[in-house]
Amino acid sequence: MEAPHCESCFFILKKLDSCPNTADLQDANIFDFLVQTLWVVSSIFPFILVAFFGAGLLKGRTPRLMLITGCLVVQVAVNELILKNIFAELRPTGSCSHSFGLPSGHSSFASFFMTWLILEGIYISEHASFKKEKYYIHLRNIGIFFSPLVPISRFFLNYHTVKQICAGMIIGFFVAVTCFYYLIGKGYQAWYEGELMLAKAQLEESLTTADLEADEYPTEAPKVQKNTSLQPIQSIPENELSL
Repeated sequence: MEAPHCESCFFILKKLDSCPNTADLQDANIFDFLVQTLWVVSSIFPFILVAFFGAGLLKGRTPRLMLITGCLVVQVAVNELILKNIFAELRPTGSCSHSFGLPSGHSSFASFFMTWLILEGIYISEHASFKKEKYYIHLRNIGIFFSPLVPISRFFLNYHTVKQICAGMIIGFFVAVTCFYYLIGKGYQAWYEGELMLAKAQLEESLTTADLEADEYPTEAPKVQKNTSLQPIQSIPENELSL
């Protein structure tokens, strides 16, 4: 049975399973309001990441974004389409969602992303192309900050039990480790770091430069122009040739 505050929850927040767990925030003190806001923002953080990855793929399909997105699709499919239907465990009483709750999809997503960031920091070179991007450090720090808050928010917003949250975190961890070590074990690390793309670009640039230099300094002997004037060519006297 839904709690009374679920009906008054904002439509988008209800669709994202991120309704605040307070009947009337207007009567709450500033501390409770800020805490509830933090839980709500943390709860919608996975959807913000999905939008970010989608925008990144539309802008340019880098190896890193392609691999992370592909692994996340696998993780979500395993969690939402397979495991939840197998366990078919209900959410806590009063939850604003009627779907099954074991394992927690939000917690699985956040655990996957946090584990992936840690593995990147350990195994991926600091000279990787994506680590040189302008906003990489700031975005990474935001991800590290919010990822642990996502599972916590699921409990305080009354969407999952502790067991459901822990199960989701374990699944997300194992999917991330499996995908990442497949990447390293199969030798795709240089592709992921962007080094192969950089080498290809440098090769193309060097070939272009070589072509330009060849055009600027031709190797063929210059052609002898024929005398097309009306004046005859003056012969050189033999006595001058002897000199």
